[in-house]
Amino acid sequence: MTNVIEIAAEEYFKNKDTDDLENDMIDGLIIEPYDPDPRILSHIAGEGFIKPLTDWEYRLDGDFGAGTWAVPAGAPITLKVIDEGAAVILNWTKTSHGQFDLTWTDEENTTTLKKTIVVESLW
Repeated sequence: MTNVIEIAAEEYFKNKDTDDLENDMIDGLIIEPYDPDPRILSHIAGEGFIKPLTDWEYRLDGDFGAGTWAVPAGAPITLKVIDEGAAVILNWTKTSHGQFDLTWTDEENTTTLKKTIVVESLW
């Protein structure tokens, strides 16, 4: 045949989630051991996935004393503290989706609790 170019190529890329080339494992599930540090586990009870324009309640899971609730500055969130600071009601005020961290810090700044919240699309 004229004007035909034949190419033989082999392509491979390393997938860090499924490949372990040191142990000759390709397309397998690599599970790293997870030992959570109890000091950083979230002690904030409430939903992890929320819808916008709705009130959601989050409460401390335990007796941590007095502290301050916070959300990122500039986030479209209204925050109302209830039950003498042991709980908070928040509302994502826009129809768009997003993600943010709700944090609680004690008065001495020795304990910080964090919960990541994902705002799903309204539709």
